[in-house]
Amino acid sequence: MANIQPVIILGMHRSGTSCLTGSLEEAGLFLGDVNNRNSHSHRALNEYVDIRQLNSRILEANGGSWDSVPATADWTDEHRRIRDRLIESFPTDRPWGFKDPRTTITLEGWLEALPGARLVGTFRHPTEVVMALEKRNGYPAEKILGIWNDYNRLMLEAHDRYGFDVIQYDWPGYRYRQGLKTIAENLDLPVRNPRFTHYQPSIRRNRSSSEVGLPGETVAIFEKLCALAERSVPLTPSLRMRAVLNAIGIRTGGRASESSEDGGD
Repeated sequence: MANIQPVIILGMHRSGTSCLTGSLEEAGLFLGDVNNRNSHSHRALNEYVDIRQLNSRILEANGGSWDSVPATADWTDEHRRIRDRLIESFPTDRPWGFKDPRTTITLEGWLEALPGARLVGTFRHPTEVVMALEKRNGYPAEKILGIWNDYNRLMLEAHDRYGFDVIQYDWPGYRYRQGLKTIAENLDLPVRNPRFTHYQPSIRRNRSSSEVGLPGETVAIFEKLCALAERSVPLTPSLRMRAVLNAIGIRTGGRASESSEDGGD
């Protein structure tokens, strides 16, 4: 049990990090004393406040912030001391992990202390993130797309170096749940066949599948992420058939098509 390695969840803001983290908690991932209040969403944040504050300090020390990604994310000795104290507060006898979207930027400093950490990534269609952050922060679409590019480019670079599972938050419910199951199994989390009740498709209020009008860089990043997700969670024959049936509007297994299952929003 002493060799248990933590799990670090990566991904842009409003891209399913809370959903993925809460679902992995259902599968047995210990999150510690997390913040479950979110004034901008019906979903719990599932963020460890002290980790978020440390990440924010690191970004500020490098002349950036969550919405202005700095060119570098250098850690000071004081940052490292705080990090080490935080890590020591987690148990050594069960799988634990954390998420804060800023960790996508500060990752290297965490891996300096946790070289065996297991990573998981999540992403969402850029237009969906634009709509979500326009509503939450009032930012123009151009600014949001720039932030989306920065975070997801960093996640791609991390994947090139370390390799890890990636899931797409926009997937239909049946596909997303299969992705959660695959990731939990790959992480060897202790709860078998969790129900993943933290995942609530109806919360995903915006839907978009088109890249029309998006900048070329954004489309290229998105397509690379989609390919990684497809490799991480390949469609089983039964899910592939369900996708075809849903596409033509045929009910499966006594349930409505995916648009109904996901709340029709």
